[in-house]
Amino acid sequence: MQYDLHLRDIEEEARAEGEKIGEKRGMANAIINNIKSLMENLHMTAENAIKALNIPQEEQDFYLEKLEPIS
Repeated sequence: MQYDLHLRDIEEEARAEGEKIGEKRGMANAIINNIKSLMENLHMTAENAIKALNIPQEEQDFYLEKLEPIS
């Protein structure tokens, strides 16, 4: 019985961590899509699109790396 409760706690923690990771990935993908939209529709550079979206300085290199093939 005690073992089952411990396993359930571990499963809940793992599920919560998975949800957190999924949420971060989803947000990153949405930001990438927004940057691409600004670049395509408003003919902005990746850097200007990132600035327009107020992406924090510490995250900008991450997004620039993700956009490298289309910049």
